[in-house]
Formats: sequence, C-alpha cells, structure tokens
Amino acid sequence: MAIKKPTVLISIVLVLCLLVLTACSAPDGGQKNSGGDGEKKTVQIDTAAGTEESGSAAGSSGLDYSAMFTERDMRTSWSAGAASKILLEEEKIRTRGEGLSVSGGTAVIESGGTYYISGTLADGQIIVDVSDKEKVQLVLDGAGITCSSSACILVKSADKVFVTLADGSENVLSDTGDEYVQSDESMNVDAVVFSKSDIVFNGTGSLTVEAGYHDAIVSKDDLKFTGGSYEINAADKGIVGKDSLRIRDGAFKIVSEDDCLVSNNDEKAGKGYIYVEGGDFSLETGDGAVRAAGAVVIRGGKIDILQSYEGIEGHTVDIEGGTVSIVSADDGFNASTDAPGVGGNEVETTCHIRVAGGSVYVNAGGDGLDSNGTILMEGGCLIVDGPENDGNSALDAGMDIVVSGGTLLTAGSSGLAKAPSEKSPQKSVFYLSPQKIPGGTEVELSRAGGKVVCSFTPSKTWSCLILSDPGIKEGTYTLRAGDQQIQVETGSAVSSAGEGSK
Repeated sequence: MAIKKPTVLISIVLVLCLLVLTACSAPDGGQKNSGGDGEKKTVQIDTAAGTEESGSAAGSSGLDYSAMFTERDMRTSWSAGAASKILLEEEKIRTRGEGLSVSGGTAVIESGGTYYISGTLADGQIIVDVSDKEKVQLVLDGAGITCSSSACILVKSADKVFVTLADGSENVLSDTGDEYVQSDESMNVDAVVFSKSDIVFNGTGSLTVEAGYHDAIVSKDDLKFTGGSYEINAADKGIVGKDSLRIRDGAFKIVSEDDCLVSNNDEKAGKGYIYVEGGDFSLETGDGAVRAAGAVVIRGGKIDILQSYEGIEGHTVDIEGGTVSIVSADDGFNASTDAPGVGGNEVETTCHIRVAGGSVYVNAGGDGLDSNGTILMEGGCLIVDGPENDGNSALDAGMDIVVSGGTLLTAGSSGLAKAPSEKSPQKSVFYLSPQKIPGGTEVELSRAGGKVVCSFTPSKTWSCLILSDPGIKEGTYTLRAGDQQIQVETGSAVSSAGEGSK
C-alpha cells in the first residue's frame, strides 16, 4: 500500500497533542478553571457517556440509542458439545457435526447454529448460506485463513451472523492482494470478510485482517462490534457497515489507504450512520478516518486519529463523551450533505457539528471544524490547533457558531476567522493578533487580581484566538500571549480585541 506511517514531524505533533489534551483533564496544570475563591481547578469532563446511558433518549442526531445493541449482540457464550466443528488443516478441511458441506478448500454452512473454527487454511474460505430467518455463530479459536480469490468469510444469506473471538485466541484472515473472482452476479465481493446480512463481532480474542486487494471488513447491512481486539491493514477501506456501523467496545488499530470507519448508505433516511459508545481506536489513513453519509455519534471511548486527510465527517456530527484526538491534513471535522466525501461551502440548515461532552483535540491543516450548517458548543472541552494558512480557519460554519457550555479554546489563522454568534448564551473572547505568534507560546486569560480562568499552549503559529469558558463573566480580563498583554471587557456575548476587531 502507498500509505506511509507518520513522519517524525507528525510524531512530534502527536506528543504535543497529548500535552494539549491534558489541558482538559490533567489534575496539575494545563487548561485551568478558577472557582469563586480564585483557586485554580481543572475542568471536570464527563468522558464516560455511553455504556451507562445506552438506554437514554436520542440526541440531536435523531438516533434511538436504546436500540443500538441487543443482549444477543454481546453474548459470547457457546456450547462446545452443541457446536459443529470446522477443522482447518492447511490444504483440506475436516468437519464434525451437522449443517455443513465441504468442497475442496471451501466449507459451506447451510443451516443455523454454532460453528467452531480452528486451524490453518492455506487457500480457501468459509461461506454462510442459510435462510434469512436463521442465525449463525462462528467461533474463531486460533483460526488462520488465506484466500487468493475471494473473501475468507463470505456471508451470502442469514438473518444475522455472530463472529465470536474465543478467549485468548489469535486469529488471522488475509487475502493475497490479487483481484477477487466474482462467482455471483448479485454481489461484488471486495473484502476479506464480506456479508450481505447483519454481522456482529464480539468476544475477547484478537483478529488480524490483511486486505491487500481492497477492503477489510464489509457488511451490506448493519455491522456491530461489542468486544475483541482488531488489527487491520487495508489497501482500500478498513471497516464498512453500509446501513450502520455501531461499536460498543473493542480495541482497533487500523491502517488503510482509504477511509478507516465507514457507513455509506446515502439512499435511505435514517441509514448510513456511525455510532460509537466505547472502544479504543488508533486510526491512520490516506483519506477520511471516520466517514458517514448520515450521522456520526460518539458517546464514549478513546479515538486517536494519528494521520488523515479529513478526520471525522458526516451529515451531522455529535460528540457527547469520550476522548477524541485528530491530526488532519485538511479539515478535522466536516458536516455536509455530500458526506462521504469532501463537502463544499453551501449552507445546509440540517448539518451541524455539536460538542456536548468529552474531550476533543484537533490539529488541522485545513479548517478545525467545518460545518455547512451550525457549530454548537454545549459542553465538554474542545481545543483546536491550527490552521496556519489564511485560506482556512479554526471554526468555519455556513450558519451560526453558538456556544452555550463547555470550554472552547482555538488558535489559528485570521484570514477567514469567524467568531461565535452574539446569540451564544456563554461569553467568548475573540482576539486578532497584530502579529503572528509562534507555537509553544502560552495563552492565558485571567480576571482582575490574576485569577486564571483558562490557559493553553498552541503548538503551531497563530494570529487568532477564540476562548470560551463558563468562568468568563462580565468584567475586565487580561489576555496574555507571550509578551503581549491585552485588556478585554466582557460585557457582550462575544468580546473582540486586537487588530482588526470590531
């Protein structure tokens, strides 16, 4: 694959990202919020949203959070005595039990039930072809499958398939990088795991997927993960759930030439969404890291986007919890009707990027947040580092930028800088510097008497700041940036200061 690992420069930036992220939660420094007695205190961020609240009402995305996962999706138990066995022995397959047929290097599952798979297959595949009313559980326990001409696991028909990674097991699925042979005109198989039906991955084992031809894991219906550890290398896309991609838990390390996490049904209302309420993610891509045709909702987990062209894209994007860190060559977040894909600048009233909880850091070469509709800051902590060029800005919205809660700290260029709306219930400071300030310069906003409200240290050169925090009240404040010191009166919703301010 052409994708490269992050350069030394990006590695250095990532270290800075982590340092800045501590500004949202570190107990001994970073971004600070002062109490009534002037004592410096850290901002308290709720990053646990998700598991405890999975039955709560939907947010502004319109999705029903209580219907995301069933009890069966999370069940990893199985009966060894009742399961049929698929034993892989390099050049051949042996089976025990009912519901199976074998032809050469292919095992076909023909009836619902549980199937235990172990051993190594040099060139072959497992096919699930049951009625659309039957469920199948595949238990992978030290299974290694290579297929030179098609998917290693191919689900042609089923009501639902559960892939359970057995406790402590290490499993590997890979193709050879050769173009797949299409034996069925009704579907274009293009992934190492390819399913036409709903498919759920769970368990506590690990799965490595090497996709040298195209995608790694694809479902043309709903795709869910409720546990397991996954390492994915893909010549094209990493994980694709056409109707939806839902993740409750798991560890994911994905390196892909194209998008990492995708849901791309743009034909049906309420489909094409990505929902994350837990998990640990390390994502590197030459394109979009998280990309949905519909909504993106993140309510928990830890998402590190180490390398991307655009970080997180959707028609709407809602961050309600968790920790998100993004390094992007272009926009960090993008909300448009064109997603998946790079959105334009047209105003779209239905689009929004909303931060209502959690801790978010963006290091962007383009816009930090780019919404064709609104940007809504309601809670949590959002830090934007960049851009440095005047063709982009830290916050870019076709409509209003409304701040009603949380801590917002941005540093970027001033050419297209846009301030929060006067409609914002929470006060903000918008500062345009008369000169460019080098990265590594601490920014600090304090009240009379030196009581610090908030502070952070941008890693890149900047000439525009936006600072907002619940601690900013009406009065006189001092903004310090290196050797610059500016007095700011915070009487209105947005207080502008510096060269070119109105």
